[in-house]
Amino acid sequence: MTSPPNHRKEKTKVKVNRNRDFHAHHMLIGAARVALEDAINEKPGYFYSQLAAITFSALALEAMANSFGDEFVPNWKHFENSSPQAKLIVINKHFGKDIDFDADPWKRAYWLIKIRNKIVHAKPQVLKEEQILTRDKYDLKEARKPKSSLEQEITLNNAKKSVEAANQILQMLCDNISAYEAFGFSSDSWEGSATVIRQ
Repeated sequence: MTSPPNHRKEKTKVKVNRNRDFHAHHMLIGAARVALEDAINEKPGYFYSQLAAITFSALALEAMANSFGDEFVPNWKHFENSSPQAKLIVINKHFGKDIDFDADPWKRAYWLIKIRNKIVHAKPQVLKEEQILTRDKYDLKEARKPKSSLEQEITLNNAKKSVEAANQILQMLCDNISAYEAFGFSSDSWEGSATVIRQ
């Protein structure tokens, strides 16, 4: 038995205000983290989860660069068509920092930029394999298809390092700005209020 509708409640209006600074890097890092979790748990199709974790981490780097650049770098519009690597260099120079692409997490960032380009501009590859295996090894490997050079880079270890690098770089960029300025950059947050309008 359902209760009769509350007509007073139905007629009540609520004024709602919400504010949020949207930064796409949170969405992309979130997608990378979920994909990595699926890959770690070896959910069906986990190779594709590894691919997603790597790809979304790479996309998050450029989204971070665009967020920080747009907010803090004067005349950012002149850099918008630059490579993600160049954007990260410009932003760090603005903050008085140098990037060492031979040391992590920047080394991993450089790899992510390159692998993202390989994925986007992937070309066909004819694969031929010839091996001599013991019967035991053959039985273990018989269902494995030959992997392209691109597919060989899509591993759980690379997926883990990619997500870790994206998180570290975000933290490093946030360390250059005040806690007040970091609102929206360091975490995806919003605020709001609701007021009942008396009739």
